[in-house]
Amino acid sequence: IDFGASRFYFDASLAGSRIESYPLSGDLSVRSVWAEPKSFALAVGGFNPHFQPPAGFPSLSRVALDISDGPLHLHLAAYLAITSNTFQVGASVDLKASVCDCGVNGHFAFDALFIRHPVFSFSVDIDASASISAAGETFASVHVSGTLSGPGPWHATGSASISLLFFSIGVSFDRTWGSPAPASLPAVDPWTGALQAALADPANWYGQLPAGVHPAVTFAAQQSGSVVY
Repeated sequence: IDFGASRFYFDASLAGSRIESYPLSGDLSVRSVWAEPKSFALAVGGFNPHFQPPAGFPSLSRVALDISDGPLHLHLAAYLAITSNTFQVGASVDLKASVCDCGVNGHFAFDALFIRHPVFSFSVDIDASASISAAGETFASVHVSGTLSGPGPWHATGSASISLLFFSIGVSFDRTWGSPAPASLPAVDPWTGALQAALADPANWYGQLPAGVHPAVTFAAQQSGSVVY
């Protein structure tokens, strides 16, 4: 904690951590400034690939779990981040398995980024693939990737491909729909507008009792040039 700079920071890394016999690794970092301009960033395993980390923020390793048991190899990785204006989350799974001369590879990953201001928006990326090989040669595979963002306007783009022996086919799409996001309104200071003039006008200040309630004190009308108590 640096009180002179109004700053708090905290860094941590997993060391020697395991789930059962499988190693668990990853980094965490927090940066907070409570003086103007205020800022806050918490990252467990890093940030979304489309997000520019704050200046001076360390590079973090994903929170990862490696599971290897004989012919099976499974790698899991994930991250979660919160900043003053965003929420970010993502994960990936990679699988490799082999039996004799045959092998199976699989991959799935997603990255999501939510932004609050100046208008709410989000972007989600998905990537998935799988393949089967024999004797070191891939004879079947499929790959799908895409991005969805919105909501003003909505935008979806992606591609998909399939390969089988000597045959392969691929398709792609890019579509936008919906109304564009409304333009942000200019900043307005309510005090310097009509509010200040309304509060300064004596005609806007008066007291009124509920129906059926009589005042305990009645003020006499003041004559010009006289003071009445």
